[in-house]
Amino acid sequence: MKNLTVAFVTARVKHRFDWFFDSLMNQVKGDCPSLLMIDAVGTAEFHDVYRCRPKPNIWQGEHRVTQEDWWAKSNALNTAICLCRTDWIAFVDDRCVLEPMWLESVRDAMAGNYALCGAYEKRQNLIVEAGKIIESDSGDGLDIRSPRGMDHREKGIGFGPVQAPGSWWFGCSTVMPVEWALQVNGYEELCDGMGHEDCVFGLMLENNGFPIRYDRRMKVIQDRTPSEIGEPMKRSSKERYPHDKMDKAHLALKRFGGVKRANQSFNLREIREKVLHGEPFPLPTSGPHLDWFDSQDITTMI
Repeated sequence: MKNLTVAFVTARVKHRFDWFFDSLMNQVKGDCPSLLMIDAVGTAEFHDVYRCRPKPNIWQGEHRVTQEDWWAKSNALNTAICLCRTDWIAFVDDRCVLEPMWLESVRDAMAGNYALCGAYEKRQNLIVEAGKIIESDSGDGLDIRSPRGMDHREKGIGFGPVQAPGSWWFGCSTVMPVEWALQVNGYEELCDGMGHEDCVFGLMLENNGFPIRYDRRMKVIQDRTPSEIGEPMKRSSKERYPHDKMDKAHLALKRFGGVKRANQSFNLREIREKVLHGEPFPLPTSGPHLDWFDSQDITTMI
């Protein structure tokens, strides 16, 4: 699978890349996909894996303007898109084990030329040996940071790809042509600090007419044991209670999910071309940095 890159994205100290790697290698027949590790913490080295920090941004890392590191998943995903040298890219979250048919479903998506989102299940107390789950508990009893994760999309669906709406573009693993990601200008980085970047991206794919499928075979089992996952990355939708239907998250889905391209001020295709020719990622522009939702100075967000 020389034309595929799998990007493992994490901001955890105990990310368990080894679980993912071993479960992937159990499925590889012939050529191995290229591997990227986008690691916001930078705690481990692995042979034959290109590992780097997320590109400079205002929400986390060396160039942040916030008082602490905040959620910046779009930035991390766009970092992987820029570094990808193949025509297809898959994304996988941390602390996961791939189910045995994961790579087969990816091969089918590449052969059928459709974007694919996979299933997930969250458990706790995983014991994994050689990429296989030996023991685990269900997600029952996980605290509010890690709610029991059963994928409602699986209900009533057999194995194999089925047509899916853009709003189903969430979960823990996806694959798509890099060109489609570039056409929508990557994941919307105005979702950083908040979340919901996955559904917004899926809606943009749908708005462009790109075919999207959901496949239960592309499933991952994630460990979300509270004592192992670390503190959650800070983020806020700025909800007001009782629940405000036009909080930041709902407005983002309405505003960003209704367009064909991400609203960021840069062109991701141009950045990728420069990075792949050896140039560094650009630094964030100087302030003031105001939240698009309510014009709050991001430096004051706590």
